[in-house]
Amino acid sequence: MADLDSLDIPTLQNMEVIRKFQGILNKLTCDNAAKLTQEVDCLVIDNEELLTRVAHLFFDNAVCGTVYVVEYANLCQHMCQQIKVPPDNPMEGEKKEVTFRKKLLNLCQTHFEADNKDHQTMYSEYTTLMAQVAENEKKSDEDRDTTLNVKVANLGEQLLKAKIRTIGNIKFIGELYKLRILTEPIMHECIVKLLTKYDNDTLECLCNLLQSVGKELDHEKAKKRMNEYINRIKEIISSPQKMGFEKKPLETRVRFMLEELVHRRACGWAPRNKVEGPKRISEVHADASQEQLQRQAETNAAPFGGRHNKQDNRPGGGRGRGSMGRENDGWIAPQRTSRVNVDGEKLKSASVKLQMQQGSDMQLGPGG
Repeated sequence: MADLDSLDIPTLQNMEVIRKFQGILNKLTCDNAAKLTQEVDCLVIDNEELLTRVAHLFFDNAVCGTVYVVEYANLCQHMCQQIKVPPDNPMEGEKKEVTFRKKLLNLCQTHFEADNKDHQTMYSEYTTLMAQVAENEKKSDEDRDTTLNVKVANLGEQLLKAKIRTIGNIKFIGELYKLRILTEPIMHECIVKLLTKYDNDTLECLCNLLQSVGKELDHEKAKKRMNEYINRIKEIISSPQKMGFEKKPLETRVRFMLEELVHRRACGWAPRNKVEGPKRISEVHADASQEQLQRQAETNAAPFGGRHNKQDNRPGGGRGRGSMGRENDGWIAPQRTSRVNVDGEKLKSASVKLQMQQGSDMQLGPGG
């Protein structure tokens, strides 16, 4: 299989097709998948070099941790059926066409076999660097190597990207099997390889793969093999050190994933919690409308149409002015007294008489 580094610089025509194809992949969602599939059909992919670049571009986007892995698998199925080109350098008498299916599956297989080796190499380098950083911290400020922390950060970022890509490839492989682009023997081969490499990242990949395809693989003819897988997983959970986790312990997070896998198998592969994928825009609008209706129903069911809510947050909330009696918080509210009618004319005449009586004694300042 040709690698991108071995290819010549693409022609302007090929570059235009690659640009359009990248634009299509950037817009791929569950809402517009059908429309974008038609746009892919309009692209002219007529030579092996262009097909190789398109396959690499598709694979890189499909395994980059996207939530639309199902949509990528469906688009892949369509392209596998439609795209075939003649080889650029055919052997004498060779008439076999080069297919998108072959290019893409070779990429999946190559990365599946190489990812673990590359990850192990990077992890060893990372462990060595961390030991050097620990020794570096003991030195004085003048003698410290200031580049070590930068190297650790860069390598850590590379490890994270590699992990996302590896898990993305595993999920994509699982979706390809569901569409029968990959066969059942290939899936069992992948599971065995993952189950015999005792490290946390590989076991996490195993969990992702079995969560995706376990139900389809667990049929009557394959019950015995599935039992062997689950028994091996139980041994890893119960005795990780005996299974190869002496130097690097089994992470708690990975152990929980393995336990969840055993629980799923016992419950007919039903997830403990509902797993929600990406939603269509129509589903988002429907959920928003349902939430609004539910909120309105709760408001209407509340006393006073919900107008008391602000007062209820305060001590003695919901108490109006002039309410009587002891409230739930022990506060005694002043009781409303009966209103007294006052005659204004009588009050005025009484005031005048009082002023006339005190008028002779009135002083505006201190005596003297």
